[in-house]
Amino acid sequence: MRLLLILCLTVFSLTGCKEIFGPKSPCAGKNWGSSLEELKCRFPVPPKDRWYAVYTQGFANEHDLPLENISKNLPSGVDYMEMDVQPYKNWRGEEIMACLVNMLVKKPHDIALYNLGDQPMVNLSNDRRLSRLIDLEEHRGDLKAITTFNIVSKDYYRKKGFRSTTFAMVIEDALSGYDYISANAQCRSISMKPKYFPDGYALWAAKASIWGKYQTPYTSADNPARPRGKNFYNSHIHIDIPSEIISNIFKDVPVGGQ
Repeated sequence: MRLLLILCLTVFSLTGCKEIFGPKSPCAGKNWGSSLEELKCRFPVPPKDRWYAVYTQGFANEHDLPLENISKNLPSGVDYMEMDVQPYKNWRGEEIMACLVNMLVKKPHDIALYNLGDQPMVNLSNDRRLSRLIDLEEHRGDLKAITTFNIVSKDYYRKKGFRSTTFAMVIEDALSGYDYISANAQCRSISMKPKYFPDGYALWAAKASIWGKYQTPYTSADNPARPRGKNFYNSHIHIDIPSEIISNIFKDVPVGGQ
């Protein structure tokens, strides 16, 4: 409890913490079997299998998709984006959920696709979907883990905002003219950062033109040629997550805690 209160005070005001940990909270007065059990109550995440997609007008026309999900908020080069809530690991008997951001990125693009340190593939559910456009099971042998993505706030710059490394995967040429890229936007990271809800979250990818596409020369942080300072921030691409996706995935979820 003490650790959660300290965490709360670093994220929210004292008033906000009183509301979360006060008598109005449905989590107040409970005896917890574990810190994870308490965390799940204080900062819940969307339910498994919740899914929402948006796409451009042109993509909808080409693939005969429902017009109500057309968005003008997609980042340049991304014609389709969805969020799919799926378990990605089991910790002490509990399923931990990933808020997977699955994208179709138009080729050519400048996103680095290397795997630094031979990151293993995360074992995800076979039930993941991409608006039924792509049979992910059919492409499972082409799915590769990559280590070039972070989840960030849109205002992330140097010491402003937040940044957290995350796992990601790619299937090149999954659809004619597109690479399929999936990255974990970290459900609980969104749930615990209400300041940025619903339009302040983004993925942050290394630029292939600077870091290399399939290999990087900057395997050591001590490499003097490695981008630093302002050049480090400029060597990455912000991929904004449209607010429609966040709002629909986190509907009825008390972002900011309870």
